Amino acid sequence: MATVSIIVPVYNTEKYIENCIKSLTEQTFYDIEIILINDGSTDKSGLICEKMATRDSRIKVIHIDNQGVSRARNIGIAYSKGKYIHFVDSDDTVEKNIIEKLVSKLEEDGADLALCGYRRLYIENNKVKQVKKYDTRQFEGEIKNIGQDLEYILQNGLIQGPCWKIFKREIIKKFNIIFPEEYSFGEDTIFVYSYLMHCKKISIIKGCLYNYIDHKTNSLSSVLKKDKIIIYLEIYNLLKELLLKYDIYNLEFIVSNILCESIVSSLGEFYNPYSLAEKKDRYEQIEKIKNNKLLYNVILGYTGKHKQIYLIKILLKTNNIFILDLFFKKKKQILTYIRSNVLVKHFVTLPFNSE
Repeated sequence: MATVSIIVPVYNTEKYIENCIKSLTEQTFYDIEIILINDGSTDKSGLICEKMATRDSRIKVIHIDNQGVSRARNIGIAYSKGKYIHFVDSDDTVEKNIIEKLVSKLEEDGADLALCGYRRLYIENNKVKQVKKYDTRQFEGEIKNIGQDLEYILQNGLIQGPCWKIFKREIIKKFNIIFPEEYSFGEDTIFVYSYLMHCKKISIIKGCLYNYIDHKTNSLSSVLKKDKIIIYLEIYNLLKELLLKYDIYNLEFIVSNILCESIVSSLGEFYNPYSLAEKKDRYEQIEKIKNNKLLYNVILGYTGKHKQIYLIKILLKTNNIFILDLFFKKKKQILTYIRSNVLVKHFVTLPFNSE
């Protein structure tokens, strides 16, 4: 029986899947099984997986009809035999010692979850345009003792996704933790938060051992997710429940600010130049915020660093939906004007961030 089951959902990544698998077969920790779930790929991804499986007996390939990444991961969990589970996306790569370091740290500390930092590589025209590192200090212990590190971990995505982590298969199976298959996004965060509800201790190792590849794309399919704001709300409630369970009351304002920033980011996607959103779609999203008491109050109570949100909450409070719509459509021009003209005196203590 393998110690670690590495689950890789695969969908139309023929350009990247071989590098991904190679980074797994070259692990310094040998006792692994690599479960490749070919999720109905229409390119050569499935053939490449089969070819790689002939070279390494630790590779298992499962072909299914296209049902989405959550279904693929859940099937991978069902087929897994390892004591631990690690997730990798098929267009990403990992460092050769990621499994060894995560398993060693988890077992040394007697923890239920171990994680590391990651690099985000922005690729355009097959060239690396930018690299950002998301790392943190080493930590071991109970979740309630993580303190202010939690703010950094949440804001930089270190905890939310299933990758760059080692999970105990026993906990996943015992509590029937799965990726919700009906969601258009956020299923990975819900999985991790659900798992954390059953953790006593976690371990964090310093170092970026996972390479998250961000391929620049103008795909429309990633923009118009009309349920995104509601899913953010569910994630927010789950995180609040997690903080309550571990008596981390003093950090609730962080959760509220993150929800607020997520809402504004989601709303902004409907104003993406490549978006096909119509006016009614944009207004529908604004109305969701305005008519949901919790979402509305979260924005009104925002205390974070994204100062443009302070203008947004004024527009919401005064029911200026038309102006709010115009703000998002012309945000860059408006913020530039505010910075460089007489209006700046009204916002002298609020340096705007256009990100």
